[in-house]
Amino acid sequence: MRQCLLHAFSEELVKLDQQFRVAVEDACQPEKVQAVLTEAANKYMKQALEEETKSYFMYGDGQKSIAAKVKEKLDAQHWA
Repeated sequence: MRQCLLHAFSEELVKLDQQFRVAVEDACQPEKVQAVLTEAANKYMKQALEEETKSYFMYGDGQKSIAAKVKEKLDAQHWA
């Protein structure tokens, strides 16, 4: 009985190994790898641009320009 179970288990491992190999070969096709790289590059480029833009307007020269315009508008108001 034990030998039968070990044999069945061994056969299943061989099947799983083959399925894994097929999946890896499929995933590693050049066009699929290129698609993943392109998607990741676009995603991280967008994030970097957004972070730098935010930094500029929150802490850099952009923030100074905004603060100056707000002050100018507030100073021009005629408060009752």
